[in-house]
Order: sequence, then C-alpha cells, then structure tokens
Amino acid sequence: MINIIIQGKYLTLNPDTVIKLQLVFPDPTKDNLPNSLVQWFNIPAVLENDEIFNFAKYIEINDKVRIYEDAVLEASGVSKAGKLIVKSATNDSYK
Repeated sequence: MINIIIQGKYLTLNPDTVIKLQLVFPDPTKDNLPNSLVQWFNIPAVLENDEIFNFAKYIEINDKVRIYEDAVLEASGVSKAGKLIVKSATNDSYK
C-alpha cells in the first residue's frame, strides 16, 4: 500500500496507483551525484484531496503550479520525504 502525506494529511489515491520508488545511495567521494527521481501520476479530485490542495481545481486558481515541500511517501515499510508538485487540475484529478 502506498500513502502520501501532505501537511500531516493522507491523500486519497486511486487503488491502482503505482509509484516507482528509486532509492539512491550516492558515493560522497565522487563529483557527480545522481539526479532526483521524478514520477508523474494522477490524484483523484475527491473532497479530501480538494481540501488538502485548497480546491485548486476551480478555474480561478487552476493555472497555478503548487509545490508542497513537506510531502512524505510511505510504501512497503519505507518512508521518504520530498516534494509533491501539482501542475494542473481538472474536475476529475490533480496532475
């Protein structure tokens, strides 16, 4: 099971949501560090998620990119902090 937590609240995800979690253990003695993993997925626009995203699906605020710095992904006993970026919203989903 996958959980994403934003501002202490759990997002409601589609049951078939799959997120690839790539754990990177960089070698601090090397000059180059691996890039971050970026994974795009849809989040359903249900009331619980609407409240977390401040109702961003409504047209007057839809075109604003929102960055949530305090996102936490929990999956299979692993918990990782990162950013969640909402690029757009429709009546059905956040992307």
